[in-house]
Amino acid sequence: MKPIFVDTNVVLRFLLNDITDQFEVAKKLFRQNKYEVVCISEVMAEVVFVLRSVYKMPRQVVSKIITVFMQTAPIRFHNKDIIGWVLDQFGVVNLAYVDLLVSKYAQNGGGEVFSFDKKLMKMQKKLI
Repeated sequence: MKPIFVDTNVVLRFLLNDITDQFEVAKKLFRQNKYEVVCISEVMAEVVFVLRSVYKMPRQVVSKIITVFMQTAPIRFHNKDIIGWVLDQFGVVNLAYVDLLVSKYAQNGGGEVFSFDKKLMKMQKKLI
């Protein structure tokens, strides 16, 4: 099966259903069996950013919406376990999604985070 990698706008149109014709195309793509639909972690980071900054959704709502989407959409998510952990933390910890993503990648790679962001560095011990 040929993989189709979706961009942020496809995921957003599906989640928000704010542009009906694009929502229908995304829904059809996600539910077909002709292609394997793939979503990478960087796209999910941008989805979170847009939902928070443009649509002003609370952290917990964003976390819940995307978690349900990942559990129900017939899509393959690159680094699904990492994204799931980040979403769980994002709903309760006051750190940026990308900071949590960096933290988890470092943890999984046996490394540590280095940042000039004092809040991120302070939270590292609590996250591990």
